[in-house]
Amino acid sequence: SVTLPAEFRVGNNARSIREDGIKKRIVVAARDNWANYFSRLFPVQGEKGSDVQILGVSHRGMRLLKVEKAAGYHPEHLKILCSYSFADVLSVEMKGSNSLEFSLKTEQLILHSPKAPCIKTMVELFMQELRQVRQQLEQGLKGTPAEKKSVADLVRHTKVSSASPPGHSHNAALPLVLSPNHQKQILGCSLWTSVGVPYSWVLPVGSWELKSLVKPAEHSSVPIQASLLRYSDSEVNEAATKNFQTLMQFMGDQPKHKHRTEIQCIYEILQLCKEKENLHDEIYCQVIKQSFLIHRESELRGWLLLNLLTGYFLPSKILMPYATKFLQLASSDPSTTHHDIAKICQSNLRKNFLHGGRRHLPFPVEMEALLKGHGARRLVVLMPGGMEYLTRIRTFTVAKELLQEICEQMGIGEQQEIEDFVLFAVRSDDKNLGKPIKLEEYLHDYLLEDSLVTLTLRRLIWRTPLHFDNQIYTDVHYGQVLWDYLNGRILLSQNKEMEMQVGLLAMLQHWAKVEQQNSAPSREELKEYIPKTLQPSISPKALQNHVATLLRTRQPLQPLEAKIQFIEQMMKLPFFGYTIFVVERISDDMVPVPCFLGVNKEEIIMVDSTTQAVSRVIPLKELQKMRTLRPISDGGFPGLELSYGSPDSPKAMWVELPQAKELYHTIVVILDRTELHS
Repeated sequence: SVTLPAEFRVGNNARSIREDGIKKRIVVAARDNWANYFSRLFPVQGEKGSDVQILGVSHRGMRLLKVEKAAGYHPEHLKILCSYSFADVLSVEMKGSNSLEFSLKTEQLILHSPKAPCIKTMVELFMQELRQVRQQLEQGLKGTPAEKKSVADLVRHTKVSSASPPGHSHNAALPLVLSPNHQKQILGCSLWTSVGVPYSWVLPVGSWELKSLVKPAEHSSVPIQASLLRYSDSEVNEAATKNFQTLMQFMGDQPKHKHRTEIQCIYEILQLCKEKENLHDEIYCQVIKQSFLIHRESELRGWLLLNLLTGYFLPSKILMPYATKFLQLASSDPSTTHHDIAKICQSNLRKNFLHGGRRHLPFPVEMEALLKGHGARRLVVLMPGGMEYLTRIRTFTVAKELLQEICEQMGIGEQQEIEDFVLFAVRSDDKNLGKPIKLEEYLHDYLLEDSLVTLTLRRLIWRTPLHFDNQIYTDVHYGQVLWDYLNGRILLSQNKEMEMQVGLLAMLQHWAKVEQQNSAPSREELKEYIPKTLQPSISPKALQNHVATLLRTRQPLQPLEAKIQFIEQMMKLPFFGYTIFVVERISDDMVPVPCFLGVNKEEIIMVDSTTQAVSRVIPLKELQKMRTLRPISDGGFPGLELSYGSPDSPKAMWVELPQAKELYHTIVVILDRTELHS
């Protein structure tokens, strides 16, 4: 006789059953939300120029991974460089004892690893399982109704093999490519039949059972009793039906509770998406289903919610082609009421796919504006020199879009020069430059509800030659260079000619003012033309005499030409192009403090504040890791630790300065921008 394990015996208490259910839900949640959790990881190296460090193999396919450095506040994590399903793999061959060649549908992939034989065995196992189910599926589609049913049962109930992680069936690993005829046989009537499906379709199996992808594309006036997509987890199914009720209340199809607002309904739906990634497809399908309406107001509310969904959360790879096709068709007819917002949804989905979604859910004020039909908000960007740039941004505008818009006004068309400029988010109580915003980041993630944050523009990198063929371009560069000069962020040569240099720059500043063309500057005006750090060391009377001599012996310049010459004089200085910080303490006792730290597109330098001799150079390509440090005492300064050098000869240095976080963010953005073109 066979004795069942205790957990399967009749009479087992309810607590054990509940615990087993909880364990199962934990495993399912890990499977659905943690992309690499159930992967077996192998150390690998790619061909020359490849960043791949790890190969992950799981039921979902293969992933090329890279360990992202723990720069600052973020822990080390695995970045997915590329993903392949097993349907993409035609063959895998050993090349020597430690190399593998994968023949893929679109490319040849060569990887080197001491675990090459293990990788080959594991990949071929998954490929063999895929071929077997494919063959049985094709036979069933050609056979009798009974045979077709048995194949559907096979796909639905494929057993877990020893190679699969606990809680997974092999059907979750099969991206089964079917012809349009086969799709119709299996899908029958679904939401997507009216949309039109791609010729190469990935069959959704796994946590979805093999039934119609979604119930018919008709608006429902009553709550659904089960999720549109069939889930094996009862808790997920319950969350889906509850969400549908919330959706109906938001769209006006069901009465809301007395104290429940429309904004609360939206937050509940978005928060559920945020907490349960495996419900993204279900919620997409619910919103699209309910958007097939005859009432214009309710229909627009459905599209408003779809606008938010596409910008925050991606559908799965399975649903993505259908969602994309749906939006393409919805935006193709200019006569419809949803034509414009469908185009916005397309743009949101594209940006979400490229950059990820917004980090923070909308503020209530932003949500109220959206409900009133205000899809864009007014924004003022502070430009160098005190100019203001007025624009309007949408819910999912990224920094790159605004930069391109501003640079177009400055006559900049080259992409590399556009990316030399950076938008900064500056709090009203912050005396520093603020936090630089990455190209792919959403502007609304920085704009707080209390309006305490202002956006400013600066040129951070100087890679392309300057061209003064546009007045706005000239004014912006003059405003920035002048501010940096007067605030000690551009270092002058410490020699006998410094006073002469300061005098020439003072004269050019004076000529740059339209109203000062034919008059000599007063002593008070001259003081405004001198950097604050140099004022104690320069005689006001001697400077005034020198400027007066220059004015008598030189032909006056028009303001625009004076600004250009001022910039050109600055560009001759040895440290032009570096962003300069003042360091109060440093780990190297041989470097006298305070000293200057400069960072440009190539290196970090330490400069003696008296002699301006460069005492330390760290090439950015050798920078391995950065970490911000808290002040070690009350009244002390925050710090930044820099790890650099080679693996064979690692080095480290820390500096303390008031702008430690600003320095950290500046280096991160420079690395990010220069890597795009390396």
